Amino acid sequence: MRLIFIALLGLCLAACAQPRPQYDLQRTEATVRVHIVERIPGRPNLYGLSSCREGDCDVWIRRSVYPKCLVHELRHAFEGNFHPMGPSTEDCL
Repeated sequence: MRLIFIALLGLCLAACAQPRPQYDLQRTEATVRVHIVERIPGRPNLYGLSSCREGDCDVWIRRSVYPKCLVHELRHAFEGNFHPMGPSTEDCL
């Protein structure tokens, strides 16, 4: 029993030692309004859309992918355009 406890403790410590991903934060505070909609206004093929100006953000998320895409769109409020190659489904599907 003691050996199992030591093994589990070792696994927990190893998991905690994993490096955290680095994020390019552009701000640490934002005001965000989240709109859950059937379709993104003007962009019906997107799952979500964020529009931010100086930490004041509007986020639109399609009802069909809420809450999966919430983290992705909220990241835009703090990191800006973290996927400059175009729309991304990272964190959404």
